[in-house]
Amino acid sequence: MAPGGVESGVTVVAAFVVLVVAMAFLGQDGWKSGLGAEALRKVQELEEKSVRLERDRAQKQMRLETVEQALDKQKQKVMIQTYFLCTPMPHAPKFNKGRSSLFFKFIISTYYTFCVNLLVA
Repeated sequence: MAPGGVESGVTVVAAFVVLVVAMAFLGQDGWKSGLGAEALRKVQELEEKSVRLERDRAQKQMRLETVEQALDKQKQKVMIQTYFLCTPMPHAPKFNKGRSSLFFKFIISTYYTFCVNLLVA
């Protein structure tokens, strides 16, 4: 039969099946069966260390994502504050000196802070 025919396809499938069975066997810790006691202990230590490192990596990844979210929120807040500070206010009230002007400045700054927090949230 010509190369690339049905027989070569069957051979490829058979080789694939053998490979899958071998991988399943190796995945079941079968590869450790011929190792000595010292080697098995080392392998177990390495596996435990691998699990611990993976757990640590996952925790650090979670912390990194949390910090990135906080950073994005702060960037958004700075952008909003920059917009409000750089944008002229055509209807800004003129304050006279005295107690009433301090009160109105306090009210406006409180309202501004409230609006920024509302937009960022």
